Amino acid sequence: MDITVKTVEGWLNSLVGAWLQECGGNWKKWTAAKKNEMVKAKFHEEGEKLGYFPYSKMNKAFLYDFCWAVHGKDDRDDGTRGDGTRRLLEVILAMELEFSETQLRHGIHAGVRYDFNKLLQSDARYKVFCFQMPKLARVNEAIQTLKEDALAYRSKVVAEFFICGWAYRDGGSKWHCVSVPVSPK
Repeated sequence: MDITVKTVEGWLNSLVGAWLQECGGNWKKWTAAKKNEMVKAKFHEEGEKLGYFPYSKMNKAFLYDFCWAVHGKDDRDDGTRGDGTRRLLEVILAMELEFSETQLRHGIHAGVRYDFNKLLQSDARYKVFCFQMPKLARVNEAIQTLKEDALAYRSKVVAEFFICGWAYRDGGSKWHCVSVPVSPK
């Protein structure tokens, strides 16, 4: 199944009601840790439905905050590598989440650009980046900057970025996502 920006946006927006209910309508009660946990859990659930193995720091350490992987057998009949792990064949989706409040640099949070740059070098088919800023105008500026970064990067694979921002002060009722397809240059 192909994943679209509407699919990703829908998954993220489905969490907003749960977040509001959990925090009693007070946006300030949503900690970065809780947002991370809920987004990872949603993508974990959706990835399993699609037949992928979800990795995240809440269950296994890996390169990204979250990813979907495809595993296969090696030359052993039981499909393990002798240490109980399966051979990694492909990372389908790589995700980075940046919900912390860090200092601004170049119009976006320093942590936002740091985490986004990790996705640039991934060979995953889908690269999902979720972040927050207080104002919708800032979210839109950051999305535009990150879109330009994705298009400028000398990609070695065909991939699709889903850049998703949440404006927690004036646009907190929904996520704003864009799709950025990239190809080898």
